[in-house]
Amino acid sequence: YEAYEFVSDAVTYTQDRLGRGDPDDARTADRHVTGAELLRGVCDLAVREFGMMAPVVFRQWGVNTTDDVGAVVFNLIRVQ
Repeated sequence: YEAYEFVSDAVTYTQDRLGRGDPDDARTADRHVTGAELLRGVCDLAVREFGMMAPVVFRQWGVNTTDDVGAVVFNLIRVQ
């Protein structure tokens, strides 16, 4: 559960960081982020939230590869 919540937060964090976070702003109508942008956001947020323990937290969640992050994203999309 925590991995899903974290990735969801990372999407919002990445959108905000790239200036695509405000759904009411016509300039940010396209809020999509690329896979590479999201992975950078996941890494940045993980360091910010967990510091040097980030790899340990990801392993505990079973998130070991970028494919695992992608699977979380696709599962989140599927349930929305």
